[in-house]
Amino acid sequence: MQTITKKIKRNGRHKITIELPEDFIAENIEVTIKADDTDKIKDNSKKKKSLADEAFEYYKDIQVDLSNYKFDRDELHDR
Repeated sequence: MQTITKKIKRNGRHKITIELPEDFIAENIEVTIKADDTDKIKDNSKKKKSLADEAFEYYKDIQVDLSNYKFDRDELHDR
């Protein structure tokens, strides 16, 4: 059994065209259609990056250097 796997786009709302190679000689053909979600995944990753960039821009002016900060639990309980 010869198998062809190929990604195609719609020609219109409810139509697709499948071009078969010249050497494909089968009389009966079984067609299985499934959605390709790779475009959706790419869009989501772009959206996430955009949201991350927006958050960074929003908070960049209120960042505080905490590199020398030390938490003292005893001091907290003394209050």
